[in-house]
Amino acid sequence: MDHGRHHAATRQFLMSQPTPSSHAAETYKNSVLLPKTDFPMRADLVKREPVRLEKWEKAGLYEAIQTRRKNQAAIPVLMLARM
Repeated sequence: MDHGRHHAATRQFLMSQPTPSSHAAETYKNSVLLPKTDFPMRADLVKREPVRLEKWEKAGLYEAIQTRRKNQAAIPVLMLARM
């Protein structure tokens, strides 16, 4: 089977299908139960991560976590041997 021709035919078929109207898209959007959040639900991590890291650095978050962990008792870990 010629996969290149098959993929081209599939792509052509998909492109020929009508796209949903804005009304249909809006109706669907309103029918999905998504949580209401105070934070943006976007995938722009590349832009937002440097800002978040700078904020954590200014707040001394890493040092605070290290200090708190240093003062905590060690958590025993149970090692299970193969039987």
